[in-house]
Order: sequence, then structure tokens, then C-alpha cells
Amino acid sequence: MENKSRADKAVELFKEGYNCSQAVFAAFSDIYGIDTNTALRISASFGAGMGRMREVCGALTGAFMIAGLENGTTDARDFAGKKANYDLVNLMAQDFKAEFGSIICRELLGLSKNPSEVSAAAVDTTPEPRTEEYYKKRPCVENVRYAAQLIEERILSEKRAADGDIKLRRVESPDDVTKISDMAHKIWREHYIDIIGAEQVEYMLDRFQSEEAVRRQMVNENYEYFIIEAKGEEAGYCAVQISRDKKKMFISKLYLYEECRRMGIGTQTVKELAKIAKDDGCGAMWLTVNKNNSDAIRAYEASGFSITDSVVTHIGGGFVMDDYIMMLEV
Repeated sequence: MENKSRADKAVELFKEGYNCSQAVFAAFSDIYGIDTNTALRISASFGAGMGRMREVCGALTGAFMIAGLENGTTDARDFAGKKANYDLVNLMAQDFKAEFGSIICRELLGLSKNPSEVSAAAVDTTPEPRTEEYYKKRPCVENVRYAAQLIEERILSEKRAADGDIKLRRVESPDDVTKISDMAHKIWREHYIDIIGAEQVEYMLDRFQSEEAVRRQMVNENYEYFIIEAKGEEAGYCAVQISRDKKKMFISKLYLYEECRRMGIGTQTVKELAKIAKDDGCGAMWLTVNKNNSDAIRAYEASGFSITDSVVTHIGGGFVMDDYIMMLEV
């Protein structure tokens, strides 16, 4: 079974009559050595918001169980491992809620936002017959598909990226400097105009990402630039600066082409930068991220970064950068 078809497989299982949790969990269980029958039994009780009680959506619960198989800890004292798993679950829940407005079954179905108002309905645990009318009036198919896509994007994509030979190629030649500037102009215009506006994007590209600016940073400001390659193809670029006391690495830039996002490449890049930081004797990495760049914030949190502070920086031209500071110990 190809990874790209697992969301379709989950939908197929649901339309065969399996509940939402079974459909999602069984579509991926074989990756972890669990046969289909066992997967269906394990996940059976979580459908319809857990035993038809209309609590947390069963499709999302199925995804949570896959998250447990992926990075759940078996050591009761592994607090870092527990946090990593909880972080993954929280990120998946945030994505799901952003897509549908809730993670609660009764709210997704439009029944009520008050649990007491659906208690009588919850007593009747008889599943409804699967008819064309059933599928028309319910969002469950899309809930199932999206939960499966979350697994593909939040979990399997990182596996594929890890197998895809992520490399950081150090920028040294004038041609590479030109390439960095060209990358910046493409990536910034396709991603940041909605966040900070076109005028500020153009100002910052000219001040910080022109060929002259990149050369100045490398020669005078101790910046190192890298071109990010995934499976031999250019995916984006990053830049770092080691503090004078050699204790911290500042990740000044980490940008990917639109088509290379949500594939685990950013996570793998952070891991490669962590290796460089350790080799240079640094004990931590830090970065700044725009407070409105929610996708980037979630991605950095998934890589282990935590928000430690915020800062407003005046950059000239009447513009400011309103950022969070995020930190990760290495």
C-alpha cells in the first residue's frame, strides 16, 4: 500500500461500514506490524466520539493512536518522550480544529455544544444505517480523510524525508549567493505577503536577502548559509550565526519552497543544524518567528522549540518585525 493512498483507504473503510476510528487506525496499522483484524478490534470502541458518546471525534482518536505507535514511550520515566508524544497529539488536534472548528463529535455533527443536551441521544448506542442520506448529512467522510492526511503529513512525511537524504550544502561560490537571493525572492513572495504585506516583503528582500546583503552577512557578520537539498533536489535554504561565546546558534533563516513544505524537510533540517551546533560546542539553538506565522510556529514546536519571549524590532522604512523568540536545547 503506497503512503499517498492511505487517506483514500481510510475513506474506503469508513464507507464499507467501519466506524471513523477503525477506518483511520486500520488504514495505517500494518506499518507498525498490526494486522487489520486486530486493528479493527483495538479501535472499535472509539467510534462516534467514543462509544457513540459524541466526545472527541473518533477519526482524530484513530490518528492519536497511530501517534502513540509512532513515538509513544514505554519508559515511565521518559518525560522527554512523553512530552514529544503529547506535543505531536496537540499539534494534530490544533490542525484538525483549525480545519473543522472543533474536535468534538457532537459539535462537528451540529448536535449541540452542551453535553447535557445530547445525553439522551448518547444513551441510544445503536449505529445508524449507512445510506446515501447518511453520508450527505454528515461531515464524517471529510473528518476521516483529514485525520488520515494528518498522519501522512505529521508522521509519515518525516519518515519519507528521513529516507530522502536531506543534505545541507554550504554556500561558498558567487553562483550560490545568487541562487540564495533568487530563492528568497520566490519563497518570500509566495508565503509572506499575506503575513506582513507586499511592501514590507520587498523592503526586507532588498535589505536582507539581496546578493549584496547575503555576501555582507557571510563576510562581516559571521553568517553561514546552506542550500537545503532533499533527494538531490533543491528544497530551500537556511542561515545560521554562532554567538561570540560559542554557546548558542541563531537560526536566522529557514525557508522552503511551497511544494516542499509539510513533508518533514524542515524537521530534518533542524536536526542537521543541531548536529552542526553540537559540533561547534553550542548548547542551544534559537530563532525568531513572526507571531502571525502560525504554520511555522507549529512546525518549530513539533521540532522541540518552545516560545521563551517576544520582541519587536524596528528595521527601518517604518517597518517592524513582531516576533516570538523560540529556543531548543541541543
